[in-house]
Amino acid sequence: MDKKQWSENSGFFSTGTQVFLVMAECGNLSEASSVLDMHPSTISYHLSELEKSLNLPLFDHSKRPLKLTSEGLNLYNELKYHFSSLNVRVQKLRQKNFLKPIIRIGIIESLSRNLGVHLIEKLSPLSNEISLLTGTSERLIELVKTQTVDIAIACTKKIDESFFAQKYLFSEPSVLALPKEPRFEKDFFTWEELRFCGLPFLRYNRFSGGSEMTENFLNSLFIHLPNRIEVDDGGVMLKLICKGIGWSLVRPATLVQHPDLAAQVHFCKMPDPVMQREVILIFGKSVNPELVDTVETLSKSFYEAELSKEFKKILQQK
Repeated sequence: MDKKQWSENSGFFSTGTQVFLVMAECGNLSEASSVLDMHPSTISYHLSELEKSLNLPLFDHSKRPLKLTSEGLNLYNELKYHFSSLNVRVQKLRQKNFLKPIIRIGIIESLSRNLGVHLIEKLSPLSNEISLLTGTSERLIELVKTQTVDIAIACTKKIDESFFAQKYLFSEPSVLALPKEPRFEKDFFTWEELRFCGLPFLRYNRFSGGSEMTENFLNSLFIHLPNRIEVDDGGVMLKLICKGIGWSLVRPATLVQHPDLAAQVHFCKMPDPVMQREVILIFGKSVNPELVDTVETLSKSFYEAELSKEFKKILQQK
């Protein structure tokens, strides 16, 4: 019996029983001490205490190496049978449940209700436990850094490459979303028209990945848009647009996630150049590569098969 085989199931037996089984197979204190990581004098003590409690001689102490008595041999065979049976049972339990990983995923709000639900559905049978947290890209990066989540689906961000790694998933073209009013019922607007349309530009919260991407894009074009409202939720953004409070640039995933609100908004192609949102996986370099590959494959296939298709439907119904 080697150390690995013994240590896997030894916790189910008393110390005295453990010592007895190992000594019965080893026959000498030196080898038993190596297997048990126990001092020879301690082994001798436990054997003596076991024999006293049973009131049975388990070993013939007059011989070297130690030999089992007939009573000791019967006890050894009985315990060995149960040990082997227990080992089989434990291995089956591990294969069924214990070896499945705990999966912790973070995801940006605009993808939580569709891609997030899809990931839980597909990963649940493969995991012992799964959790999904939503938040801004900034928050998700922090959750990966503190190892609160293993992997995050976020917008493009500058990351610490000494700690994080990333994989590209897909890109989304932003669309122009305006209230359904006669003055906005057309399919093309210039930046100049939008600046002086009479409604403020609704921005995402400045600490979100969406805000950083939008501001960098507008600054690169030297475009200044008046605003006085910031939100961090796509549903709230669409609701404000429905009420005629402002206009904004939204992602297809947000429209797909809120189809009832999308039906009440006028949207069209934004002025060139069209802003693209890159969605990426962010993960610590110690995360299981198989998990990363699985989430990557599921996310890309879901975008192609579901998100892009649903977005096209919304465009056709506008």
